[in-house]
Amino acid sequence: MNLYAMEYIIFKKGYSLVTNYGYDNNTNILSIRTLVLLINI
Repeated sequence: MNLYAMEYIIFKKGYSLVTNYGYDNNTNILSIRTLVLLINI
């Protein structure tokens, strides 16, 4: 599984745990980036 697919799955399952914002494109991208940063720490 590549990193992009992994990001997407984590994003879909864990989005609401990371942010309280709605599902607009800007916050979606921001949330994915945030998750990746958290994973990389």
